[in-house]
Amino acid sequence: MDDLLSRRRLVQVGATGTALTLAGCQFQGDGGNANADDTDDPSSLDGETTVAIRPQINQQEFLAIQQEVQQEVQEGNLSQSEAQEEMRTRQEKLVSDYLDELTTDLESETDLAIGETSTRSGLVLVGGDASELIAALEVEAVAAIVPESGFESQ
Repeated sequence: MDDLLSRRRLVQVGATGTALTLAGCQFQGDGGNANADDTDDPSSLDGETTVAIRPQINQQEFLAIQQEVQQEVQEGNLSQSEAQEEMRTRQEKLVSDYLDELTTDLESETDLAIGETSTRSGLVLVGGDASELIAALEVEAVAAIVPESGFESQ
C-alpha cells in the first residue's frame, strides 16, 4: 500500500510540476539555482521596447520525463525524493534547451536585441521597435510575447 501512495504522490508532484513548468511558474523561487544572468538589469537592452518571449515547448517531452522517472521509481532505482530532484533537473535542462534554441532563432531571423534568459520563468528578454517585435511572432520557436514585467516578477 505504501508503494501505491508513493506512486500516487509522485504522479501528483510530476503532473503539478509539468503544469507549472508549462505555465512558466516552476522556478519562481531562488532555491540557490538562479542564473547569474537573472540579476542583470533587464531595462538596459538596446531597443525602443523591451518585452519577454516564451518559447514553443512540446508538452510531450515533459510527460516523457515524468513517465521515465516514474518507471525508475517503480523499478526501485530511485527514491521519491531522488525522483523529484531528477524530474526538476531534467525539466530545467529541457527549458534551458528551448531557451537556447529560441535565442539562436531570434538572433538569426530578427534584428531584435537579445537580453538575458531565465530558466526559472522560461522567458527571454528582447528589445526592438514594435514592427520588429510583431515580426518575431513569425519565428517558429516563439510561442508568446509577454510584457517585460512578466519576466521581472518571476
